[in-house]
Amino acid sequence: MVDSIPKSWLCTSALCATLLCAGALAQQPEGAADGHRPPPVGDEVIVIGKSPGQIRVEMEHAEEAVYDRFNALNSDHQFDVHCRWEIPINSHISRRGCQPNFLRDAEAKAGRETLRARQGGGIGIDPASFLTAGDYKIGLMREQMRRVAAEDEQFQTELVRFVKLKEALEGLARSPSSTKAVATAGRNGSLPYDAALAADVHVGRHPWRHALTHRTFTFAELHGELGRLEIKCGERAEEMSYEDEAEWTLPEDWKDCVLSVGAPRGTTFTLYEFE
Repeated sequence: MVDSIPKSWLCTSALCATLLCAGALAQQPEGAADGHRPPPVGDEVIVIGKSPGQIRVEMEHAEEAVYDRFNALNSDHQFDVHCRWEIPINSHISRRGCQPNFLRDAEAKAGRETLRARQGGGIGIDPASFLTAGDYKIGLMREQMRRVAAEDEQFQTELVRFVKLKEALEGLARSPSSTKAVATAGRNGSLPYDAALAADVHVGRHPWRHALTHRTFTFAELHGELGRLEIKCGERAEEMSYEDEAEWTLPEDWKDCVLSVGAPRGTTFTLYEFE
């Protein structure tokens, strides 16, 4: 069996600015739309000649600008949203997540209660109760975003830029007819996360196949969806299910392994291999 190492970290609830804020603009109070229409961005978003990775970085910066403006204007700072890069347990790869203060606090409290119970601290507060309260507050946070979107032109400008970059990235991802990949071998820490190899992949009409050079690998910078994963090592073949924030380690006696990745056309990701 392939050894799949799940990322059991608490920050599992990333907010999607597109869903929250696009909904906010669509549900402005009557009369507010005429005076506070989202301003046109025009040529501010320029994507000609840029790679998906470059656009993704710009999109992340635009998302943080949306949250920064919201944080400055919302009336309850438990709803402030901050984006962080963190390394999950048993991982080589740092992951980006954006959370409001109340949700991060709720997950921290739930984690402490779970740990206390495992250490024999007796029956205390149900950890799930903290997360249930957090779910309720997400609705209140949406109301705050709707209010800010209806009242602040700069927030609308930042939001429109983020949405345009997201649409540009999705449009660029649909373009390839053939699957393309650029693999780079790491030397003396030249690759992120001290990886031994990194392959940037843009999926076309056919699955991507790659001869693995190391036993441990993971996927990162995923835009789109990964479908069927298959490992073939000589006469042995095994299918795997993609898990977000997971690494796979092959048994030592599996030799000459080829990874096959099936994904919708336009999906982009980076495969990292580790010593």
